[in-house]
Amino acid sequence: MHSSFALTIGSPRFHAEWTQKRQVRTPQELLIWLMSLLQMPEDLTEDPLELQRLLASFDPDLAPHDRFWKQLVKLVQQAFPKNTLDQPGLLNRQVHQLRYLISIQQAQYVREHFRESGMTDREALARYLKGRCYTLWDRGRLHQKLSLVEGTRVYPDNQASVNLKVLYHQRVEFILDSQGRFLNILDPEGVSEAGIINGASFNYGGFCRHKDLDIAPIGRHDPRFRRKRLRGFRSPTKSRWNSDDRSFWSSNGSYAQSGQSLANLVKRSARDFRHLVRKS
Repeated sequence: MHSSFALTIGSPRFHAEWTQKRQVRTPQELLIWLMSLLQMPEDLTEDPLELQRLLASFDPDLAPHDRFWKQLVKLVQQAFPKNTLDQPGLLNRQVHQLRYLISIQQAQYVREHFRESGMTDREALARYLKGRCYTLWDRGRLHQKLSLVEGTRVYPDNQASVNLKVLYHQRVEFILDSQGRFLNILDPEGVSEAGIINGASFNYGGFCRHKDLDIAPIGRHDPRFRRKRLRGFRSPTKSRWNSDDRSFWSSNGSYAQSGQSLANLVKRSARDFRHLVRKS
């Protein structure tokens, strides 16, 4: 085991060392050091023991609102100039897949600090976000994938869902399914097909670089198990003004449910979630 493994990411000791190293190391050197702390693999797998090991590398009190995440975003943007993260390279691959691991860690933080017995992830997240500046403007079109087999809809886990995307500071991302469960590509409480296909990922790009830092690297650098599961699954299209049967906005197309467009169903789910946060 790494001699520095006891240095858990987000701990006071880590913050002290991180601050010192930010002054003397290049962004890429700092990211390499971070990957060595994590013992980050080249590829995330569905092995639950490996996930436990990776999550144990984070301090249990490292919150989604911690200043470290903003610093990490800035570091990745500096280390990878425009249109370079999607290029080949071990560090590129690790940094991309770290987005999924961060989202898992942040969901676990909410569960462990805000979810009481009998509560859903949705209720716990509402408690966490009370008084915080979250947004629901992004309707999460890319997190609504399903498969069409000879015209028949096939949902992940064979369960229809309207998935809600909750953003905090444009970098922290939570995806909730219709049952109020977090969707992540891996989950200590049980991996699901829906999570693998439609799960959350931390955002490095913000408004300005979302495409080149958060979307473009998926094709080359996604974990192999996820790329395999994604085959045949597609997101609804953006088109609004024609008769596209696969449109996010169509009330009678492939992605519609109960005569309503998926876009409208997400809008209703967002309204209900805002109400839940207010009363939490």
